[in-house]
Amino acid sequence: MLKKIMVLSIVTSLLCGCSGKQLDEPLQISAASNLTNAFKVIAEEFQQKTGQKVVLQFGATSALGQQLSEGAPVDVFAAADTKTINKLAIDGYVEDVQEFAEGYVVMLVASGMPVVKLADLNKQEVERIIIAQPKTAPYGKATMEVLENSGLLPGIEQKIIYVKDIQSALTYMAEGEADVAFTAKSLVVKKEYKYIDIATGLYSPLMQNICINKNSQKKAVAKDFLSFCLGERGQEILKFYGYGSVIK
Repeated sequence: MLKKIMVLSIVTSLLCGCSGKQLDEPLQISAASNLTNAFKVIAEEFQQKTGQKVVLQFGATSALGQQLSEGAPVDVFAAADTKTINKLAIDGYVEDVQEFAEGYVVMLVASGMPVVKLADLNKQEVERIIIAQPKTAPYGKATMEVLENSGLLPGIEQKIIYVKDIQSALTYMAEGEADVAFTAKSLVVKKEYKYIDIATGLYSPLMQNICINKNSQKKAVAKDFLSFCLGERGQEILKFYGYGSVIK
């Protein structure tokens, strides 16, 4: 009996040590650029609540997804669309796929530009329209849908400048290199930008999806992070940054 108690004590000690080590090792999260502002707050509150360190990496959804499939040490991946993560799931790279928010496209307008609606993109004063690369950035793809469905694309195509992601579109605007830039509402809703909401009927829904890397060594903590995003506080933060809730 004494021998069994000693064995159990050693096993428990090892498990506790492992748990403590896991908390010391950061949870690696890759997230689409549109989630920058919201995820910084979510990660900070999650870290305060759990004691788990979090490291965030932001970029274009397609590029981050490719990095994960090539073995990047990512625990959690949050994408700006459904397609990218579903493909990773089918190919066996990720699990626990869930929708956690809906994103929206907005049109940023530089000071002094006579633009109050989409049709104003045809005006002579508008010379540089910045759009995230539609092949890799879901918000860029959605923007192209907006321009195609509104019938504006043929007349303004020569004005378009493509950049790597929506964060770059913001940089162009901030540096005075754009007359109009399309980006995510979540990046500008709490900032001093002049922006115009785009009718959601002009583009496919931008459902933000989140998942866990099947090769993650921190799956339990990763699941806790997903639960936080889908929980009441996580949804409050996402709503604050202009996202639509998936919780009915």
